[in-house]
Amino acid sequence: MAFLLHDPDDSIRYSIDFADWGTVSSAVWSVTPVGPTVTDEGEATNIATASLADVEFGKTYELTCKATLSSSEIVSKSITIRGGHK
Repeated sequence: MAFLLHDPDDSIRYSIDFADWGTVSSAVWSVTPVGPTVTDEGEATNIATASLADVEFGKTYELTCKATLSSSEIVSKSITIRGGHK
């Protein structure tokens, strides 16, 4: 499984590019399992962005973005993140 390493002290803005599917009208982010907080959500044309706070060292999370496109289609994409030191 591929994942991104997130140091608990980091302030990283994650992004998902939806250009292959269309223009993003709105995006809602979630994280599982419960623990970290999704912050600083946004979208611009084809890209949805968010930051993650309160990541625990050694835990693995799935950060998911559910985007509604201008065509009214809904597309969900996820990023796997593991709390750890670089």
